[in-house]
Amino acid sequence: MLLRSSAFTLSALGALSLLGTRSTWAQAPAPKPEAKVDSVTDAVSAKTSDPMTVQKSAAAAAAPAKKGFQFFLTERLRVEDNNWWPTDKANGAYTFLGSMLRFVVSRQTPRDDFFLELQNTTFVNLPTKAIAPAPQGQLGQGAAYFASNGSQAASLFPRQLYFRFKDPTFPGQALKLGRFDYSDGGEMTPTDPALVWLKKNRIAERLIGPF
Repeated sequence: MLLRSSAFTLSALGALSLLGTRSTWAQAPAPKPEAKVDSVTDAVSAKTSDPMTVQKSAAAAAAPAKKGFQFFLTERLRVEDNNWWPTDKANGAYTFLGSMLRFVVSRQTPRDDFFLELQNTTFVNLPTKAIAPAPQGQLGQGAAYFASNGSQAASLFPRQLYFRFKDPTFPGQALKLGRFDYSDGGEMTPTDPALVWLKKNRIAERLIGPF
């Protein structure tokens, strides 16, 4: 009996960088502690990491903000192949493709920031006969996507749209208004690199987050 579940993720940022990863059953080693990044307060004055700076190094985060508008385009493709839960009541062997396209427009000034992120999510070849009667139910992630979305295989929506107002007299403090990603457990950034890694990988997003 063949049981397999594999996935291949392909990510691209503009036309410059390309990264591909393949999942395995072996547990990957824990990453090294990352450098401390800046954090700002959200609409209720709680500190949270800014999604525009968490992917930068501490040196890049400390550099002066670029003038004018910045544009970014990212595309992530994920192919999932499943052959699980053998049953004659549904088809648990299928392959489908997921696409996540994001377009970002941002602007940073000494007094305020603007951030707009549009996201288009598309599924291709979702299984239509991968839901078995109880107690088995949905056979895998593809069946769950089809049960939730049905024939709607694509959608476009504003993932983030916010303004951040800064006071130069209080560096690192800001008021953030709008729609933006929020992760619980990451309001404060410790100074110890080991605690930074622990909060990011084991504590943050336990209840609320973009996951």
